Amino acid sequence: MVLLALGCLESSPVVSDHEHEKKVIDLANKHAEQQSVQSKQMADLQKQWQTERTDLNVQRDRLETERQDLAIQLQREPLIAESIKQVGILTLCLLPLIVCALLLRKSNEPDDGNVIAETLVQDMMSAKPTLFAPALPAPTSDDKPAGHLV
Repeated sequence: MVLLALGCLESSPVVSDHEHEKKVIDLANKHAEQQSVQSKQMADLQKQWQTERTDLNVQRDRLETERQDLAIQLQREPLIAESIKQVGILTLCLLPLIVCALLLRKSNEPDDGNVIAETLVQDMMSAKPTLFAPALPAPTSDDKPAGHLV
């Protein structure tokens, strides 16, 4: 019995070693599963992080392009405003000169009213007027129109 008792005692640690190994294997499997799940989660998080980083880079590039466009516009607008201002000043300075030139050009041309008046005066003063026929003689009493009572 002693042997049996010793055998039982010895077999008990063997079973517990076997159970212990089984528990260790189960724990190792659980650990491997958890490690696999965590690796997948980490890979998903890295993909999400990379996607967000790409989106942020695109937004940053868009903002940089917009900033450059605004900088160019801020440089261009004062130039355009200054050009418009200079054209306005030039127009205002040239306007009196243009008016004077028009007045001088008109004063050098003969006035049509004066030419007509001179022609009429010369025709009336001439011995044989061409524009106006000599005055008709006054009607005599024999030439009275019908229906006129005197």
